[in-house]
Amino acid sequence: MVASMNPQSLKMHPVPIENRELIDKTLRFVVERTWRVGDTDFFYDLVKFLGEVLGVAYVFCDVVDPADNTMVETVALYSHGEVTENIRYSLKNTPCENVIGRSVCCYAEGIQQLFPEDHLLVDMGAESYAGIPIWSADGEPLGLIAIIDDQPIETPELIVTVLQIVSVRAGGELERMQAEETLRVSEESRQLAEERLRNAITIMSDGFALYDRDGRLEFFNDSFQEIHRYQESELVPGVTTYDSLGELDRERSQNTRQPLTFEERLSVLRRDGPSEIVHQMEDRTFERHQSATPEGGIISLITDITKLKSAEELSTQARQDAEKANAAKSEFLASMSHELRTPLNAIIGFSEMLKNNVFGTLGDVRNQEYIEDINAAGDHLLSLINNILDLSKIEAGKEETIVKETDIHPVVLDCVEMLKVLANDKRIQIRCNLPNFFPTIRVDHRHLTQVLINLLSNAVKFTPEGGAIEITSTVEENRWITIRISDTGIGISADEIPKVLQEFVRGGDVMTRTQIGTGLGLPLAKRLVELNGGSISIDSELGVGTTVTVQFPK
Repeated sequence: MVASMNPQSLKMHPVPIENRELIDKTLRFVVERTWRVGDTDFFYDLVKFLGEVLGVAYVFCDVVDPADNTMVETVALYSHGEVTENIRYSLKNTPCENVIGRSVCCYAEGIQQLFPEDHLLVDMGAESYAGIPIWSADGEPLGLIAIIDDQPIETPELIVTVLQIVSVRAGGELERMQAEETLRVSEESRQLAEERLRNAITIMSDGFALYDRDGRLEFFNDSFQEIHRYQESELVPGVTTYDSLGELDRERSQNTRQPLTFEERLSVLRRDGPSEIVHQMEDRTFERHQSATPEGGIISLITDITKLKSAEELSTQARQDAEKANAAKSEFLASMSHELRTPLNAIIGFSEMLKNNVFGTLGDVRNQEYIEDINAAGDHLLSLINNILDLSKIEAGKEETIVKETDIHPVVLDCVEMLKVLANDKRIQIRCNLPNFFPTIRVDHRHLTQVLINLLSNAVKFTPEGGAIEITSTVEENRWITIRISDTGIGISADEIPKVLQEFVRGGDVMTRTQIGTGLGLPLAKRLVELNGGSISIDSELGVGTTVTVQFPK
């Protein structure tokens, strides 16, 4: 028996004179089919030729699955004298695995023992195997040609030579087949895409028309015909022209004394670029968009925007009404605030005199308590009215801002001093952690004071007895001046933070609702900070505390 051959041990030797006839026959087979471009029977002829001239039981030509390079499928299969149905199999643990993308392999005998896990070899009763890879012109593995026999191979060099002769032609044929398949799939995809696009254009509510470079109508949908009320006989693809429709509409306009439609105006529009027209057709409004195609034709799209225009008009009117209502509200609040403050100041002043016994005692102790309650309620109401007035002035754009260089430290200390009594009543400690040297900021002194008082008042109000408040100031990397007011109060949930910065909205926690207020403190502070070019943010956690950060540009 002849020893098995593999890619490492296989070498070419001079062909014996007695085998020249077989090689010449193989060359003639290849040459005769070289000129047959698109020969679909090439692989059937190839496997049959090899099976007959080599006298082997099986010959197959495989192609690699492009989606899974571990699988191959035969494009032609010769079995015991006949070309049979193709099969698909895995390369794993087969001799073909050593061939595809590698080199020639020839196992003259004992193939089943060498590949015991290849059950196909057992089913075929294989004894010997020879295979050669098929390459593309750019060196990519495409598949292989292999022969299998139930007898040992007597002339392995001759078998390999024959396979080498036919493999180049087989590679070219496989490339041609794959290119045709790619082209076919691409063409089918293109036709499918065109069909889908045509269907979409046909059923859409917008009017669509396509004209060629000579102005002839190539395609239109039902909406185009319905919008213009054209008859079917008036719209003939390839015959009806761009200009004839304009003449048709001119004639209709003259007969009915109606304004020209947009088609009449079409002739004066540029044909080399987009143009838009809003025009009237009876009681409906349309917008047309025209653009040039790469071939020099025209695409015309007409859209019914009656509802859109109506909605825009309603939206514009609603916005104007809202602006008027908002202006009226601001003006009313400002006016009412002024009207309320005059009598309220009298109530506060007279109650203050009675409380201090300016004209003598009030007698019963309960009178003293009532007067103090009246005075406290008046102060609170005046504070609310002032906040409302301030917000109204800001909304109306009437709040004046007097900006000047300001040292924030004295302002902070003054505000802390104002609230010290309230903090002491609740045994709340206020700590100021301010650096010795700090740059000034350009800000309205009155606004800064009002912001700090509002924030400190909230901190005192919502911090339980025995808590603490800390005020710090720093210069950030972006050179902005930062003031932080942190407390150990009840905190705010994350979803409530955006709400508390809105006017007349208060936090939803039960504890906060027990506190007096209208929810104007934080919104007013936010407006005043933004009026001075700054920003404000809140970081809080329920049961832990709140930190309000105010930043101003240096």
